[in-house]
Amino acid sequence: MNSIESILNGFIADMNSWEVRCSHRTEACIVGDADFHESEKTGMDEYRAIFETYCDKKLAVPRDYHYTIPPDYVAGGEPILIITYEGHDTAFVETQQIHGFQKKHIYRLILSLDGWRIIDKHVVADDGTLLRASL
Repeated sequence: MNSIESILNGFIADMNSWEVRCSHRTEACIVGDADFHESEKTGMDEYRAIFETYCDKKLAVPRDYHYTIPPDYVAGGEPILIITYEGHDTAFVETQQIHGFQKKHIYRLILSLDGWRIIDKHVVADDGTLLRASL
């Protein structure tokens, strides 16, 4: 069974690689070396594979095609601050970005038959309000 830390860190690392690949494909489209439609299709196929690896397919909501540059996800750039549990099958993981806007996030994971899976993500606003963010 995968640990909470390995699931979350794997997701962040894979999302970083995905955002970088999407950016390179978009650059190729802009200069005429690739097709925007094909680039988006490839990006969504790659994202779905990441989502299916780390996220709960029934409870988590996949994002539409969008990414950020610089990447919002950075491998090693979002250390875990604390993990709290609600019962034996739900965990809340608070992280702190050490890059970009240095946002705090709270990821919620559940323990399923396949191990720990991410079900949602929130940004912690300065006043402590939780704002839903896409996975």
